[in-house]
Amino acid sequence: MSEAIFAVRDLKILLDQFKGEGLMVSCYADLSVDHGHQSRWQGVFKAKSDTLKKTLAADQRAWQSCLRDLEAIRQALESPKARHAHGMAVFSADQRGFFLAIPLAAPVENEIVVDQSPYLVPLLKYFTNSANFWWCKATPTEVAFMRLH
Repeated sequence: MSEAIFAVRDLKILLDQFKGEGLMVSCYADLSVDHGHQSRWQGVFKAKSDTLKKTLAADQRAWQSCLRDLEAIRQALESPKARHAHGMAVFSADQRGFFLAIPLAAPVENEIVVDQSPYLVPLLKYFTNSANFWWCKATPTEVAFMRLH
């Protein structure tokens, strides 16, 4: 049985980020290792960074902020907290002073989305995957999701 604890306050914090200054970078990473040495997220991360640099070339302020977000996300994906996870959902908005990293008990598809608000679809899919049965225990301060195999 795998368990991921996602505090209600974390969900509220994410929902509160639907309004705010600057851009939000949402990153989902499969932390599985490819060919024994490189995590699968690294290639997608590099490609998306290059694309974002070209897209935001006309707005250096937005690009510099996005670059700080990408660096914070990269550090989270390489942190000790990530080493024990199979996937990660990471949200960063430099101009808002916002950062949240959520370790996941199963891999997720690699994806980076830059928008005004957090991209939550993969996180919600993770918790409602129809191929799995989930048990949920809620208290006033946290929600525990347990995947039953």
